[in-house]
Amino acid sequence: MITSSYGTYLLGNGPLHRLDARAKLCWLLAVTVAVFCAASAWVPALLLLLSLVAAKREGVPLRSLAGALGPALVILLLAFLSNALVVDGGGDIALWGPWGISWAGFGRGLHAVARILCLVAWSLTLACATSSQSLVDGFVAMARPLKHVGVSAAQAGMMLSLVLRFLPLCGTQIHKLRDAQRARGLDLDGGSVVTRLKSWVSVLIPVTVSLFARAQRTAQSMTGRCWGYKEPQVAPKPLGASGWGAIAGSAALVVLSIWLP
Repeated sequence: MITSSYGTYLLGNGPLHRLDARAKLCWLLAVTVAVFCAASAWVPALLLLLSLVAAKREGVPLRSLAGALGPALVILLLAFLSNALVVDGGGDIALWGPWGISWAGFGRGLHAVARILCLVAWSLTLACATSSQSLVDGFVAMARPLKHVGVSAAQAGMMLSLVLRFLPLCGTQIHKLRDAQRARGLDLDGGSVVTRLKSWVSVLIPVTVSLFARAQRTAQSMTGRCWGYKEPQVAPKPLGASGWGAIAGSAALVVLSIWLP
Protein backbone atom coordinates (compact mmCIF):
# COMPACT_ATOMS: atom_id res chain seq x y z
CA MET A 1 0.00 0.00 0.00
CA ILE A 2 1.23 3.46 -0.90
CA THR A 3 0.44 6.26 1.48
CA SER A 4 -0.03 9.70 0.06
CA SER A 5 -2.00 12.87 0.40
CA TYR A 6 -5.74 13.10 0.73
CA GLY A 7 -7.71 11.88 -2.26
CA THR A 8 -4.66 10.47 -4.08
CA TYR A 9 -5.03 7.09 -5.74
CA LEU A 10 -3.88 4.18 -3.59
CA LEU A 11 -2.90 0.82 -5.04
CA GLY A 12 -5.26 -1.94 -3.99
CA ASN A 13 -7.46 -4.80 -5.12
CA GLY A 14 -10.67 -4.22 -3.17
CA PRO A 15 -14.20 -4.24 -4.61
CA LEU A 16 -14.16 -0.49 -5.24
CA HIS A 17 -10.78 -0.70 -6.96
CA ARG A 18 -12.14 -3.33 -9.34
CA LEU A 19 -15.42 -1.52 -9.98
CA ASP A 20 -15.81 0.37 -13.26
CA ALA A 21 -15.24 4.12 -12.96
CA ARG A 22 -18.60 4.82 -14.64
CA ALA A 23 -20.39 2.97 -11.88
CA LYS A 24 -18.41 4.90 -9.25
CA LEU A 25 -19.38 8.22 -10.81
CA CYS A 26 -23.03 7.16 -10.92
CA TRP A 27 -22.86 6.16 -7.26
CA LEU A 28 -21.28 9.48 -6.24
CA LEU A 29 -23.98 11.36 -8.17
CA ALA A 30 -26.64 9.24 -6.48
CA VAL A 31 -25.17 9.94 -3.03
CA THR A 32 -25.17 13.68 -3.78
CA VAL A 33 -28.82 13.59 -4.81
CA ALA A 34 -29.78 11.38 -1.87
CA VAL A 35 -28.24 13.49 0.90
CA PHE A 36 -29.90 16.66 -0.37
CA CYS A 37 -33.28 15.16 -1.25
CA ALA A 38 -33.77 12.98 1.83
CA ALA A 39 -35.96 14.62 4.46
CA SER A 40 -34.60 12.47 7.27
CA ALA A 41 -31.15 12.82 8.80
CA TRP A 42 -30.67 9.05 8.98
CA VAL A 43 -29.95 8.88 5.22
CA PRO A 44 -26.72 10.95 5.26
CA ALA A 45 -25.75 9.38 8.58
CA LEU A 46 -26.15 5.86 7.16
CA LEU A 47 -24.30 6.78 3.96
CA LEU A 48 -21.49 8.33 6.02
CA LEU A 49 -21.15 5.12 8.03
CA LEU A 50 -21.16 3.11 4.80
CA SER A 51 -18.39 5.31 3.38
CA LEU A 52 -16.22 4.65 6.45
CA VAL A 53 -16.76 0.91 6.07
CA ALA A 54 -15.87 1.13 2.35
CA ALA A 55 -12.75 3.19 3.13
CA LYS A 56 -11.63 0.65 5.70
CA ARG A 57 -12.29 -2.21 3.27
CA GLU A 58 -10.27 -0.51 0.50
CA GLY A 59 -7.31 0.22 2.76
CA VAL A 60 -7.86 4.00 2.88
CA PRO A 61 -6.49 5.32 6.21
CA LEU A 62 -9.29 6.86 8.24
CA ARG A 63 -6.85 9.53 9.40
CA SER A 64 -6.70 10.69 5.77
CA LEU A 65 -10.45 11.21 5.77
CA ALA A 66 -10.22 13.06 9.08
CA GLY A 67 -7.31 15.17 7.86
CA ALA A 68 -9.15 16.12 4.69
CA LEU A 69 -11.88 17.73 6.77
CA GLY A 70 -9.44 20.46 7.84
CA PRO A 71 -10.15 22.72 4.83
CA ALA A 72 -13.88 22.00 5.21
CA LEU A 73 -14.09 22.98 8.89
CA VAL A 74 -15.03 26.57 8.07
CA ILE A 75 -17.85 25.39 5.80
CA LEU A 76 -19.03 22.90 8.42
CA LEU A 77 -19.02 25.57 11.11
CA LEU A 78 -20.92 28.06 8.94
CA ALA A 79 -23.45 25.41 7.94
CA PHE A 80 -24.09 24.54 11.57
CA LEU A 81 -24.22 28.09 12.93
CA SER A 82 -26.43 29.40 10.13
CA ASN A 83 -29.05 26.85 11.16
CA ALA A 84 -28.62 26.73 14.93
CA LEU A 85 -28.27 30.45 15.73
CA VAL A 86 -31.24 32.81 15.93
CA VAL A 87 -30.99 36.58 16.37
CA ASP A 88 -34.64 37.50 17.01
CA GLY A 89 -34.67 36.67 20.69
CA GLY A 90 -36.72 33.51 20.18
CA GLY A 91 -33.96 31.01 20.85
CA ASP A 92 -34.48 28.09 23.21
CA ILE A 93 -31.08 28.81 24.76
CA ALA A 94 -30.18 32.46 25.26
CA LEU A 95 -26.56 33.39 24.57
CA TRP A 96 -26.18 37.16 24.42
CA GLY A 97 -28.89 39.76 23.88
CA PRO A 98 -31.18 38.57 21.07
CA TRP A 99 -28.71 35.85 20.10
CA GLY A 100 -29.63 32.30 20.99
CA ILE A 101 -29.75 28.68 19.87
CA SER A 102 -32.85 27.01 18.53
CA TRP A 103 -33.25 23.28 19.14
CA ALA A 104 -34.95 22.86 15.77
CA GLY A 105 -32.11 24.80 14.12
CA PHE A 106 -29.61 22.70 16.06
CA GLY A 107 -31.05 19.58 14.44
CA ARG A 108 -31.00 21.19 10.99
CA GLY A 109 -27.39 22.19 11.54
CA LEU A 110 -26.38 18.64 12.40
CA HIS A 111 -28.25 17.45 9.31
CA ALA A 112 -26.35 19.94 7.13
CA VAL A 113 -23.01 18.91 8.65
CA ALA A 114 -23.82 15.22 8.08
CA ARG A 115 -24.53 15.97 4.41
CA ILE A 116 -21.17 17.65 3.87
CA LEU A 117 -19.28 14.97 5.79
CA CYS A 118 -20.97 12.26 3.72
CA LEU A 119 -20.03 13.89 0.42
CA VAL A 120 -16.43 14.53 1.48
CA ALA A 121 -15.99 10.97 2.76
CA TRP A 122 -17.41 9.32 -0.35
CA SER A 123 -15.51 11.63 -2.71
CA LEU A 124 -12.19 10.87 -1.04
CA THR A 125 -12.89 7.14 -0.77
CA LEU A 126 -13.74 6.83 -4.45
CA ALA A 127 -10.78 9.05 -5.42
CA CYS A 128 -8.42 6.81 -3.46
CA ALA A 129 -9.87 3.74 -5.21
CA THR A 130 -9.84 5.16 -8.77
CA SER A 131 -6.84 6.12 -10.88
CA SER A 132 -6.90 9.43 -12.73
CA GLN A 133 -6.90 7.72 -16.13
CA SER A 134 -9.82 5.46 -15.17
CA LEU A 135 -11.74 8.48 -13.92
CA VAL A 136 -11.18 10.37 -17.16
CA ASP A 137 -12.11 7.35 -19.28
CA GLY A 138 -15.30 6.86 -17.29
CA PHE A 139 -16.21 10.52 -17.61
CA VAL A 140 -15.63 10.48 -21.37
CA ALA A 141 -17.74 7.35 -21.78
CA MET A 142 -20.61 8.88 -19.78
CA ALA A 143 -20.38 12.21 -21.62
CA ARG A 144 -20.38 10.61 -25.08
CA PRO A 145 -24.15 11.19 -25.64
CA LEU A 146 -23.53 14.95 -25.31
CA LYS A 147 -22.10 14.95 -28.83
CA HIS A 148 -25.70 15.28 -30.06
CA VAL A 149 -25.82 18.78 -28.52
CA GLY A 150 -22.39 19.82 -29.83
CA VAL A 151 -20.27 18.91 -26.78
CA SER A 152 -17.08 16.95 -27.45
CA ALA A 153 -16.63 14.26 -24.81
CA ALA A 154 -12.96 13.79 -25.75
CA GLN A 155 -12.15 17.48 -25.29
CA ALA A 156 -14.05 17.58 -22.00
CA GLY A 157 -12.10 14.52 -20.89
CA MET A 158 -8.82 16.15 -21.86
CA MET A 159 -9.69 19.23 -19.81
CA LEU A 160 -10.52 17.02 -16.82
CA SER A 161 -7.22 15.16 -17.30
CA LEU A 162 -5.29 18.42 -17.35
CA VAL A 163 -7.06 19.62 -14.20
CA LEU A 164 -6.22 16.38 -12.38
CA ARG A 165 -2.62 16.73 -13.53
CA PHE A 166 -2.20 20.42 -12.72
CA LEU A 167 -3.67 20.32 -9.20
CA PRO A 168 -0.82 18.28 -7.64
CA LEU A 169 1.71 20.24 -9.70
CA CYS A 170 0.30 23.46 -8.29
CA GLY A 171 0.61 22.14 -4.73
CA THR A 172 4.17 20.97 -5.35
CA GLN A 173 5.15 24.33 -6.83
CA ILE A 174 3.70 26.21 -3.86
CA HIS A 175 5.62 24.03 -1.39
CA LYS A 176 8.90 24.47 -3.29
CA LEU A 177 8.61 28.26 -3.50
CA ARG A 178 7.47 28.49 0.12
CA ASP A 179 10.51 26.54 1.29
CA ALA A 180 12.78 28.63 -0.95
CA GLN A 181 11.45 31.90 0.48
CA ARG A 182 11.78 30.61 4.02
CA ALA A 183 15.39 29.61 3.28
CA ARG A 184 15.97 33.24 2.25
CA GLY A 185 14.74 34.38 5.67
CA LEU A 186 11.19 35.42 4.78
CA ASP A 187 8.74 34.96 7.67
CA LEU A 188 5.49 33.61 6.23
CA ASP A 189 3.82 32.72 9.54
CA GLY A 190 4.52 35.68 11.81
CA GLY A 191 2.74 38.98 12.27
CA SER A 192 -0.85 39.97 11.60
CA VAL A 193 -3.10 38.51 8.92
CA VAL A 194 -2.36 41.46 6.62
CA THR A 195 1.40 41.03 7.14
CA ARG A 196 1.23 37.32 6.35
CA LEU A 197 -0.84 37.96 3.23
CA LYS A 198 1.74 40.45 2.01
CA SER A 199 4.51 37.93 2.68
CA TRP A 200 2.68 35.23 0.74
CA VAL A 201 2.51 37.50 -2.31
CA SER A 202 6.18 36.67 -2.92
CA VAL A 203 5.12 33.00 -3.20
CA LEU A 204 1.81 33.26 -5.04
CA ILE A 205 3.01 35.57 -7.82
CA PRO A 206 5.87 33.26 -8.97
CA VAL A 207 3.48 30.28 -8.71
CA THR A 208 0.93 32.04 -10.92
CA VAL A 209 3.58 32.98 -13.49
CA SER A 210 4.95 29.43 -13.47
CA LEU A 211 1.51 27.89 -14.00
CA PHE A 212 0.73 30.22 -16.91
CA ALA A 213 4.06 29.32 -18.50
CA ARG A 214 3.38 25.62 -18.03
CA ALA A 215 -0.11 26.03 -19.52
CA GLN A 216 1.39 27.81 -22.53
CA ARG A 217 3.90 25.00 -23.10
CA THR A 218 1.16 22.39 -22.75
CA ALA A 219 -1.04 24.20 -25.28
CA GLN A 220 1.85 24.46 -27.75
CA SER A 221 2.63 20.76 -27.30
CA MET A 222 -1.01 19.79 -27.91
CA THR A 223 -1.19 22.02 -30.98
CA GLY A 224 2.01 20.46 -32.34
CA ARG A 225 0.42 17.04 -32.01
CA CYS A 226 -2.70 18.23 -33.89
CA TRP A 227 -4.97 17.73 -30.91
CA GLY A 228 -8.58 18.65 -31.70
CA TYR A 229 -8.39 18.21 -35.47
CA LYS A 230 -9.95 14.76 -35.28
CA GLU A 231 -12.23 13.29 -32.64
CA PRO A 232 -10.67 10.18 -31.05
CA GLN A 233 -12.86 7.11 -31.45
CA VAL A 234 -12.47 4.70 -28.54
CA ALA A 235 -15.19 2.16 -27.85
CA PRO A 236 -15.97 1.91 -24.12
CA LYS A 237 -15.50 -1.48 -22.56
CA PRO A 238 -18.55 -3.38 -21.23
CA LEU A 239 -19.64 -2.53 -17.72
CA GLY A 240 -20.03 -6.05 -16.46
CA ALA A 241 -22.37 -7.42 -13.83
CA SER A 242 -20.78 -5.50 -10.94
CA GLY A 243 -20.99 -2.21 -12.83
CA TRP A 244 -24.64 -2.66 -13.74
CA GLY A 245 -25.39 -3.73 -10.17
CA ALA A 246 -23.78 -0.57 -8.79
CA ILE A 247 -25.74 1.59 -11.23
CA ALA A 248 -28.98 -0.18 -10.24
CA GLY A 249 -28.12 0.42 -6.60
CA SER A 250 -27.48 4.09 -7.36
CA ALA A 251 -30.89 4.45 -8.98
CA ALA A 252 -32.55 2.67 -6.06
CA LEU A 253 -30.81 4.98 -3.60
CA VAL A 254 -32.13 8.06 -5.39
CA VAL A 255 -35.67 6.69 -5.50
CA LEU A 256 -35.65 5.70 -1.82
CA SER A 257 -34.22 9.04 -0.70
CA ILE A 258 -36.99 10.92 -2.54
CA TRP A 259 -39.97 8.77 -1.57
CA LEU A 260 -39.15 7.61 1.95
CA PRO A 261 -40.00 10.00 4.85
